[in-house]
Amino acid sequence: MSIAGFLLHVAHFFWLCFEPLAIAADDVPHLASSCDETDDPLADSALVALQTLARKTQITKDTWTKLNLTKLRRLQSRREPASSGLIGAAWSDFAVEVVVGEQIFPVIVDTGSSTFAVPARPVAGCQSFYTGVCEGRALEARYGSANWTGRVCFGPEVEVAGLGAGRISFAGIFAQNNFLTECTSIPGGFVSRGIIGMAYPELLPQGLTTTLWDSLVAKNGIQNVFALQCCPWNGLNRGTGSLTLGGWDEQLYNAEDFVHTKITMEKWFCIGIQEVFVDGFASEELGAGPEECSQNPVGSCILADCQDPSSTCDMPSLACRCKAGKCNYFGQCVDSHQPSLFQINPANHSLGHNHSGGKQDWSFNDIINWFKRIFGGSTERCKGIVDSGTSSLVLPKDVFDNVLNALNKVASAWQIRGSCLSQSEVDLFPDLIIRLDSANSDQPFFDLRIPPSTYFQLDPGATCRTLYIRSSGTLNGGLGNIPDYILGQPLLEAYYTVFDKEKRRISFAPLKGC
Repeated sequence: MSIAGFLLHVAHFFWLCFEPLAIAADDVPHLASSCDETDDPLADSALVALQTLARKTQITKDTWTKLNLTKLRRLQSRREPASSGLIGAAWSDFAVEVVVGEQIFPVIVDTGSSTFAVPARPVAGCQSFYTGVCEGRALEARYGSANWTGRVCFGPEVEVAGLGAGRISFAGIFAQNNFLTECTSIPGGFVSRGIIGMAYPELLPQGLTTTLWDSLVAKNGIQNVFALQCCPWNGLNRGTGSLTLGGWDEQLYNAEDFVHTKITMEKWFCIGIQEVFVDGFASEELGAGPEECSQNPVGSCILADCQDPSSTCDMPSLACRCKAGKCNYFGQCVDSHQPSLFQINPANHSLGHNHSGGKQDWSFNDIINWFKRIFGGSTERCKGIVDSGTSSLVLPKDVFDNVLNALNKVASAWQIRGSCLSQSEVDLFPDLIIRLDSANSDQPFFDLRIPPSTYFQLDPGATCRTLYIRSSGTLNGGLGNIPDYILGQPLLEAYYTVFDKEKRRISFAPLKGC
């Protein structure tokens, strides 16, 4: 037999017999009795050779060195994926049940954060809260307008979808604002008592070192992959769906059903977004007024309130017109005298801008952004994210303005008036196109089509649908550490979405199985 063949049998023997351990050399002869008989003379020869080598590995003072023997990874498939049901809606997000000790908590599945948190006090009417020890480091978290404070809890076993994560540290919520809004059941049966962040450890607050998801992967040997199926609600009953851990639902989808985009930064689930536009309005620049200051409308108030605070909605025409003493200059209401450089519409001149809408003084960081963009530097670290914890599609202000004006043109063409639409009116609108960078080298991009049935949503208690597309406002101020785009539930209710941390990609297939 060749040397290579002999070494292969040695490796095979280690694979079968040894767990990770460190042993004294004079203990090696006893190892044979702890392994099953292999009936392989070459494996027996390998053990004899190992024993002989160990006995010869003698150092000073007649002491024996230690051999560090590490079990090789078994060449077998990992544990099968596990699934658990989801309940929710775009406006409330989707929740999964997590077992903490002997308590069960329905918690929001959030791909835009990383912390696992449940109430540890009866806040927001939460009559069911964690009653164990929460005496660790003080914690706080913000989610847009919502926030909470609390402490690190520890002690109980935590389980999701039948998979144990072990005794992990997590956050106990002591006080909150606008966060646990569905802590007690509201009409439709929506309940969420906490949050499970599925993103990367970099987003964890100080005091927590490991995400619940990472603990599940390490403890159970599943793939570092999970998938979301978020089925829309119908205004009466909760939306349903599934969270699959360790893979995707192979009964619904084959591998070739998916398109893939790369995860560009491991913090949020960052992806490359090329553009977002209304189908049929891709190249049209909307909302820009004439170069001379005029009294032309700066927008429409058919589907949403006027975005410029210096304008008002003219009810007969449903057009946004500048207030007295103001005029329309490149789509913004400015003082009637010649505007300054920083009042020019940034959509037309590639200037940084304040996203709160209307005329605003530039901050120092806005000016730094502009110079970096003009002279070749980029402040963007994360173009956009896929975030299951955001109810809407959130767009940069210039993109949002173009989308809104395109939708207003459609509404005007069909003589639709009002911001809450019937289903038959919603059906008249075109798809929203989200163009993403492709993970395939032979394909520069692919388009996801978001139907109006998901970017217009039913609010609780309403019988008509409102627009679930928002402007990022001042969210993207500063030096660009906040993503430009946040793709929330309207996307996830149109596409089955697989978050693959192992291959660093997110995969999409048209939603089905609802």
